[in-house]
Amino acid sequence: MTLKHRLLQAITDPSQEARIGVLEDFAATASFDELCTAARLLDAFSRDTSHNLYQRVRAIFQAYALYRYLIPARPELPRAGRIPHQGQELLLERHYAAATDAFLAHADVHGLSDPVASALAAAYHGLGFRILAEQVSTRCASHAATAGGSAPAMPLIIPCAFPKI
Repeated sequence: MTLKHRLLQAITDPSQEARIGVLEDFAATASFDELCTAARLLDAFSRDTSHNLYQRVRAIFQAYALYRYLIPARPELPRAGRIPHQGQELLLERHYAAATDAFLAHADVHGLSDPVASALAAAYHGLGFRILAEQVSTRCASHAATAGGSAPAMPLIIPCAFPKI
């Protein structure tokens, strides 16, 4: 996959400054078709396991933002449409990657609509957080294994927000 698209370049750029505001700047000048193409490019990038996990998650959340906020704001998006039942079931069962596949396949055949964009946004949102949660779980398990089989016992300290009387 080429990284010529400016959203993908920003995701892979190591500097924080290069990532700030890129999606908003792109959306301000992009056509409806360019937004839809960018969402598909971000999806393809997120599926490519040769990329850094956190870059892939950034791509997922940018696809989420496109389908949740930016694409529905465009008048070209049909407001009426149907969400495929199979995709809805997959989403409810938290099979987020399979749900995105079902929604994208439906959009390929029937065209993108507001309900399908909303469903895609929900699936990408869940997928991004699922991947992050799995990464945290893996890291915690790895830490526990290297610490002798159990996580270190650390007390939970909650500062009191009330003044002492």
